[in-house]
Amino acid sequence: MSRKRVAVIHYMPLEIYPPAMNLIRCWDTRNTTKRMDVYTTSREHSMRFSPFSEITHIKRLGVSGKKRGFLAGLLHYCYYYIGTLYGLIKTRPANVLYFDTISSFPAIVYKNVFKRNCRLFIHYNEYMSPEEYRHGMLLVKLFHQWEKKVYSKTSWLSHTYQERMDLFMADLPGITVPCKYILPNYPPANWAADKTGTAEWPLRIVYTGAVSMDTMYIQLFAEWVLKQEGAITWDIYSLNITTAANDYIKQLPGHIIRLHKGVDYYRLPEILKNYQVGVILYNGHIPNYVFNAPNKLFEYAACGLDVWFPDHMQSSMQYTTGQTYPKIKSLNFQRLGEVNVHELVNRDGFKFQPAAFACETALAPLLQKLAG
Repeated sequence: MSRKRVAVIHYMPLEIYPPAMNLIRCWDTRNTTKRMDVYTTSREHSMRFSPFSEITHIKRLGVSGKKRGFLAGLLHYCYYYIGTLYGLIKTRPANVLYFDTISSFPAIVYKNVFKRNCRLFIHYNEYMSPEEYRHGMLLVKLFHQWEKKVYSKTSWLSHTYQERMDLFMADLPGITVPCKYILPNYPPANWAADKTGTAEWPLRIVYTGAVSMDTMYIQLFAEWVLKQEGAITWDIYSLNITTAANDYIKQLPGHIIRLHKGVDYYRLPEILKNYQVGVILYNGHIPNYVFNAPNKLFEYAACGLDVWFPDHMQSSMQYTTGQTYPKIKSLNFQRLGEVNVHELVNRDGFKFQPAAFACETALAPLLQKLAG
């Protein structure tokens, strides 16, 4: 049974993590005979991601993101981790992949206690610094100490960019990681769009994803948009927004800045085609958002939108464009008043260069190893 099974452990709900959804869908299209069991959680009031084929089974153990008391929270984690471990023991998969430290516990116990010859795969959606581990969630801190003892036994360990991998390895003096890989978070190849033509006014800007007043330039960007007196509109699509951000945005002029409920990830291309610029707003409050080239950068560009991102996002700088479009540009969000928007979006004399970002290509090495 184990030779025909792969297990994926992703504690956070799949619906807000496109890389996990893309991995599952790419697996489904490979015509493999191996079954994939995915252990995850649900999210309240959210759409449900579904695999393409019956070869992939998604098991949802509890609802994450809910506010709970200490005891209820403890019971939730126990239910997820024990339920996932039970599933691993019962099905005996030969290959186990987990995403991020919070998902690690069942995989580590399964490998160390129940199936020492299973191949362990790890992918980190995010980079966590030693300080964040020290001062963060106690459970994650404990799991990370156990992780360090299995890194030398892994068949795959990946980060999204080289800078994050370099930071990660610098945090692990004396620890050997034999199989290191870079796995960027690209959208599906069929998102690629030939969106030519000149800018139209009013300029339509879009933001998709989580929204927070503390970690993003929400207020700075909103104030700048309002100063354009209708020459620019800004639409926000989010499944994950803080109360403070929701309250702030809803009191802004609704004909200029509009807040929409998030949409299914695979519907994004039909939404994004209505805009000209996609914006990224992380203020760099932790290293993870400095050494960051987020999903949305590639998603915007693939759909033919220009992309604006803060100039402190070091991992995104390598994607800035020269004389081609869609234009990918870094801006100082503290000095937006100095931006010449007409010049920034002008495409005269620029050559169209389709974005070459495809998750099918990026995920191929991992999928091949998982299927082996």
